[in-house]
Amino acid sequence: MKENSLPFKTAKEMVEDMSTEETMFADGFEDAIIGVVERVDFGETIALYDTDKVIEIIKERDGLSHEQSVEFFRYNVLGSYVGDGTPAFATLYV
Repeated sequence: MKENSLPFKTAKEMVEDMSTEETMFADGFEDAIIGVVERVDFGETIALYDTDKVIEIIKERDGLSHEQSVEFFRYNVLGSYVGDGTPAFATLYV
């Protein structure tokens, strides 16, 4: 049987393929990318991250408790608006 020769793309690579020059990424959280947000009125594509996965990455990476990781996320990640293309963070209820 012939193996599939198509290269596997990471979520970040897929978002990069759809991105505009304004699209930004949150460094160190590539494993938490779940998609994009497209804003037609603004003509931009924004990287979308899973909030819970980002918090888990912070917890494991920095050795923090869950509560400390949430606080770090809210202040240092979610609170870091750096202009058009700033990533979005979603809390999933499914």
